[in-house]
Amino acid sequence: MKKIYLCLVALVLSVFFINLASAKFLNINELNQKYSIGDNVNLQVELTNTGTISKNLTLEENLIYPRSGIVPRPYFNVFELKAGEKAISNELAFTVLENAYAGKYSYCANVYENIDLLETLCKNFSIAGTLSMFEKISIGLLPPRAAFLLNESPIVVIVQDYENAILNGTLISPDGTISKIPFIGGYAAIDFSKIGSYKFKIEASREGYKTFSKEIEFTVIGKPAEIIKETICNNDNICNPAENYGNCPADCKSGSADGYCDSIKDNKCDSDCVSKNDNDCKGKLTYIIFVLVAAAIIAAAFLILRKKRA
Repeated sequence: MKKIYLCLVALVLSVFFINLASAKFLNINELNQKYSIGDNVNLQVELTNTGTISKNLTLEENLIYPRSGIVPRPYFNVFELKAGEKAISNELAFTVLENAYAGKYSYCANVYENIDLLETLCKNFSIAGTLSMFEKISIGLLPPRAAFLLNESPIVVIVQDYENAILNGTLISPDGTISKIPFIGGYAAIDFSKIGSYKFKIEASREGYKTFSKEIEFTVIGKPAEIIKETICNNDNICNPAENYGNCPADCKSGSADGYCDSIKDNKCDSDCVSKNDNDCKGKLTYIIFVLVAAAIIAAAFLILRKKRA
């Protein structure tokens, strides 16, 4: 009799644990098979504590997109549920937009107790009739700058990876004038004749695709920006080798031997000037010539007298 009793207890316990292991915690509510633009996809999962005691259950929701096969936005929520209590979550519900990916989707829910996975449930649905997107279009200016000189017109717009779309360009000038800019392949030339800010709008369109648009802004100026050179003058009252009267008048005075002819009339003959470049040197040159001539005459007379004595 005792053996029979133990067998019955073992049987009851085994049935209990089997039922607990196969308990259904998750139920994904009604989900259509196919959706199109404007439809509301009501992703809703019902979580039930099918145990006999209160539990802290973690619910994970995943939406797996077509093409990529990845889960871009998993959502987690924690529920404290008594035995038999239910909770509903629809955090991943969405409306189908015209540029949503077309194809097969998977909506999956996982329930955990602590770190133990209790159950996984998935349902599939599809979206059709939506538009594809241009995902790799890149646009640039040649030369690649945000400001241009007036005489640099025209500049070139380059569009790459536009998947054989029809390209259209619109230029808005500083005075508000709007003009169409044609593309040849992926290239367009922007011609400008006014100074100011410009806006260039590019559109790429193709059947079955959502129209792509982007706006580029650039500025046109009339002359190059002034470049201020760093001075080498250190204002120490010493005319250093790299300084002269032209780049450092505070240290190198007019007429000084600094490798720079200043040609200033200051009664100082600049040794760096040829006589015709500095009027102050003309009187000094006449004096030097007079001295040289006198010296030559004296030397000649000395030689004549020496010959006669000999």
